[in-house]
Amino acid sequence: MKSTILLSLYLLLLSFAMNAQDFGDYYSDQLDEGSKFLWATYHQLAERTADGKYVLKIFYPEKKQITHRITYADKKLRMVDGPYAEWYDNGYKWKEGQMKDGQRSGYWTTYSFEHGGKTGYGQYEDGQEQGKWLSYDSLGRVTSEFSYLHGRLHGESRFYDEEGELTRISVYEGGELISSEEIG
Repeated sequence: MKSTILLSLYLLLLSFAMNAQDFGDYYSDQLDEGSKFLWATYHQLAERTADGKYVLKIFYPEKKQITHRITYADKKLRMVDGPYAEWYDNGYKWKEGQMKDGQRSGYWTTYSFEHGGKTGYGQYEDGQEQGKWLSYDSLGRVTSEFSYLHGRLHGESRFYDEEGELTRISVYEGGELISSEEIG
């Protein structure tokens, strides 16, 4: 009985290993240049980059359409650290930026579902919005500017019309609206 259980367990593990290799073959064209294949499942691919980082890519498997590209500092994929990106179902990029110690860090960009153009741009420090953030329309024109301090609106926010004319200025302090003035 004991040998039957051990044999069954061995065959089960062998089956998982063979399936991982099958998916590895399926996603082999999705490996970054210089990266080493680690493992793959039905919708995931893990690789080690030439610079020693670990990358998990998540796909819609039927089309091999990538939905996430997440960089980790550790082999167990616990600490997100490095480039990060997500895509919409239609293939357009949704957002991209850097992660540091599991938090958003540095400059991040968001994109439109409809046309793939830039819709937002700003900086994170310690996982919180910091400094000037911009919003864009479908033609790439700035529609608003926001100022953040430690993740809260702080200072002037400016809003623009289709011609780029200033239409409103709002002032925030610590996330609270202090004043708002319509222009023109």
